[in-house]
Amino acid sequence: MNVTTILASDWYQNLMQYIPDGKLFSFRSVFDGIPRIVQQLPTTLMLTVFGAFFGIILALVFAIVKINRVRILYPLQAFFVSFLKGTPILVQLMLTYYGIPLALKALNQQWGTAFNINAIPAAAFAIVAFAFNEAAYASETIRAAILSVNPGEIEAARSLGMTRAQVYRRVIIPNAAVVATPTLIKLPNRFD
Repeated sequence: MNVTTILASDWYQNLMQYIPDGKLFSFRSVFDGIPRIVQQLPTTLMLTVFGAFFGIILALVFAIVKINRVRILYPLQAFFVSFLKGTPILVQLMLTYYGIPLALKALNQQWGTAFNINAIPAAAFAIVAFAFNEAAYASETIRAAILSVNPGEIEAARSLGMTRAQVYRRVIIPNAAVVATPTLIKLPNRFD
């Protein structure tokens, strides 16, 4: 039995009869929308989970670029983070939804590629926007967690002959994840 069937059952319709229909604000209109909202809840959760997952991966890349000050990527990372922190998420959603197809269309015209712009689902644009937004805010938390790793552990790993990638994969990222996880999953408190 799905959620729409449960909300469309007799008890819900009976409850709706007792809700007054106001002149300035109608509580009945609010409760009429609940079945449609609940029906789209799985899509909302999917967008949130995938956006957060890809955002954390992108935040790790942003943090590593900022720590190592990679020559070409560091100014790009600084621009993206500054831009993403300075604009509302609604603007970012509109830029990705309308901007990415325009960029792909320009690529098609400039280089003769055959990207099918209409084949990209709208959810992909929302996931991209949410991922970049998450990355902008989480990159500073991850950067601080990486910098909090004991330098002695890093030096010990390097003395064992590990490459830079192995040091990150085996020492830095696991230790930084322990430090960053509570901050990344903390719910925002309005009174902080």
